[in-house]
Amino acid sequence: MDGTPYVILGHPSQSDECMRILTRTADDVPNVQNLQSVQRLKWNFTPSIRQAIQKAGEFLDWKRDRLKFHYGEISGLDKVARRRRKINTDSFAQLAIQLAYYRIHGRTTASHESCSTGQFKLGRTETIRSASIQSDAFVKAALDPTTSVERKVSLMKAALDFQVKTAHQARDGQGFDRHLFGLRMIALELGLPEPELFKDETFLESKRFRVYTSQIPGFKGMMVGCAPYHSIKDGYAVLYAMSGDDCHYVLSSFNDCPETDCVRFASALDQSLHDLTSLVSLLPVSAKL
Repeated sequence: MDGTPYVILGHPSQSDECMRILTRTADDVPNVQNLQSVQRLKWNFTPSIRQAIQKAGEFLDWKRDRLKFHYGEISGLDKVARRRRKINTDSFAQLAIQLAYYRIHGRTTASHESCSTGQFKLGRTETIRSASIQSDAFVKAALDPTTSVERKVSLMKAALDFQVKTAHQARDGQGFDRHLFGLRMIALELGLPEPELFKDETFLESKRFRVYTSQIPGFKGMMVGCAPYHSIKDGYAVLYAMSGDDCHYVLSSFNDCPETDCVRFASALDQSLHDLTSLVSLLPVSAKL
């Protein structure tokens, strides 16, 4: 999704104006009859166009009916403790999402978080891959009762630090998803055979983002949601906003997939956020510079 709707709906400076527009009545709308430059467009709907519109509407209804959404909020996440230990808030949330998924499914999966590459001319987005060797090691240890608390804290810190590094690399144009996408499009535009890399099952699996996430900055009482990435049947979408000691989120999954349930994921996410909060409190306080 393009960033514009998120800016309008999620940014604090835009939320009030957006709500004003959404709640205005017909009396608030200018009378178009007084606008001489406005001309009504007459559309010629052929039978084929009408049929296409009907099919599109039926398809959207089917997609909508498959989706299940859940809104949740959790408090007591101790922002001060994270700040005193210089823990990046977004990395904290992403690692909690990884732990929640592992808590339910017992495995790590490809995970997607969008970031902006707007510092570059014509830059748009890149993918932050939140699942890593470091996060996998942590989530396994976190749910292993034989692993010491000290070991869990150490692995958590390594995973958080790597997540920050990965996010910075993606933001600075050092990710690989958009580069590979560009190479694939070049081959198609030149009429060349699709490179074998893009047919490799390992590569294809790496693109099955069963966990699609995005942070909604500047939470001000309004949240948005979306469907799992590219309608992956056994996927989740996790849109979240960290605000002080609280986390607000909108989750989605598909009703016709017995393996996924966004309500169950919400419960696992709440527990994971609290688990990480407890572990963060055991880290040494960073020295003031």
